[in-house]
Amino acid sequence: MDNIKDFANKQGDHGQQMGKKAEEYVKNAKDKGGEKVKDEAQKFVNVNK
Repeated sequence: MDNIKDFANKQGDHGQQMGKKAEEYVKNAKDKGGEKVKDEAQKFVNVNK
């Protein structure tokens, strides 16, 4: 059972990292004023919630 728990924890950590990257991407897109990029990034964030 420990293996399953470790796997779940790793997957959870990976998901959090992806979420943080996506949020940074949205922030950077806003800073640059790139509306299309921001929209794409926002879709990505919404998919991963």
